[in-house]
Formats: sequence, C-alpha cells, structure tokens
Amino acid sequence: MEWFKFRMSWKKPLMRMTKEEAGEVIQALITYLCTGEEPTVESRVEILLCQMIDTMDSDLREYQENAEKKKLHARHAAEARWSRPQDAGCMPECPEHISENTACKNQKKKKKQTEKEMKNMITALSRLRRSQSSRWRRSP
Repeated sequence: MEWFKFRMSWKKPLMRMTKEEAGEVIQALITYLCTGEEPTVESRVEILLCQMIDTMDSDLREYQENAEKKKLHARHAAEARWSRPQDAGCMPECPEHISENTACKNQKKKKKQTEKEMKNMITALSRLRRSQSSRWRRSP
C-alpha cells in the first residue's frame, strides 16, 4: 500500500498518549500496512490500534469497491462508444445507464432546438436584408 487515510478523529486519543506510545501506535500501524499482520503491542496502545486498523480496512474495502464500480462504468462507456455504428443516432441500450428511448428523446429535443434556432436565424437574416434593401431604395 502506498498511502492511507489518516483520520482526524484519531488525533484526540493520540494526543492523550505519551510520545513513546503514540510513536508505537504509528510504527505498529505502518507494520500492519506493510505486512498485513497485526503487531503485538501493550494493552493501552492496542485499543487505539485496533480501532485504527478496523477503520483503515473499511476504508480500503470501500476504495476497492468504488474503483471496481468506476472501472465497470468506464468499460460500459467505452463499449457503448465503440460498438455503435458511425451513422447511428442513438446510444445502445444499457440497463445500468440510460435507456435507448431516453437517448432518442434527448436527441430529438436537441434536433428540434437546433431547427428552431436555424429558423430564428433565417428570420433575423431576412429581416436584416429587408431593412437594408429598403434603406437603399429611399436614398436618391
């Protein structure tokens, strides 16, 4: 393991210990992280060490689960991107993500919005042309 999350909730119990005891906790924690075996320590230090080890194991499991989920989602996204034909307008159906019908509806909305914007631009351009042509007619 290259790193671990140090919780600030551990600060208070560590500050109540002597420097030697706190150092022993940190050394035992590092030993556990490197070897995976719980070191033998005196009873006062063992209480905090057991709590820290349980929390770190829980954090590690959570990290690994999240990493696996992200990996799976990335794989789905890559498959969706590269498996569809180039001229296809819709994303393939994926039960964990967005359905094909929703993708189609979203694309239709975007297409309608684009068409509406184009009509507005054409209307504005034709008005501009009319106003410019009427200006030129009035001048002698």
